[in-house]
Amino acid sequence: MDVEAPAKPDGPPLAEVVLQAVDMLYVPRGWWHAVAATLGRSLHLTCGLTPAIGQHLMVGLAGQLLHSPTLRANVPTVAGPAERTAYAEQLRKEVSEALHPHVVSEFAASLDARDPGARPLPPVHRRRPRRPRPGPGPHHRPGRAGGNR
Repeated sequence: MDVEAPAKPDGPPLAEVVLQAVDMLYVPRGWWHAVAATLGRSLHLTCGLTPAIGQHLMVGLAGQLLHSPTLRANVPTVAGPAERTAYAEQLRKEVSEALHPHVVSEFAASLDARDPGARPLPPVHRRRPRRPRPGPGPHHRPGRAGGNR
């Protein structure tokens, strides 16, 4: 996922496009663009698509590997170097086996077979849920616009 805004390009624009009513223009992810209305009112609607990225494939593989004792075991963070190395080697072996030559085709088929409304792709990063803001206190009385009277 892109986490930084693209740098403003140097030089003149590559193209200038004037759209008519009901026209649509596709601008690929990460392409710099500027939009301006030429006459009167204008509606600029941006639709973002969430493509499957490598991180989604790896999250899917992690789910498939949940049966593995290696992935279910505690990571030996406080163990000695030999135990850490052995754990990492076993983990590498199991993940490498899961990354077989047809893994991308199988991942694509799993996306095609899934009901689009059932569940979204796994998030690239997780944010903490926002806590709801507290509502008005027990002594709040709604008033007219401009405040209570």
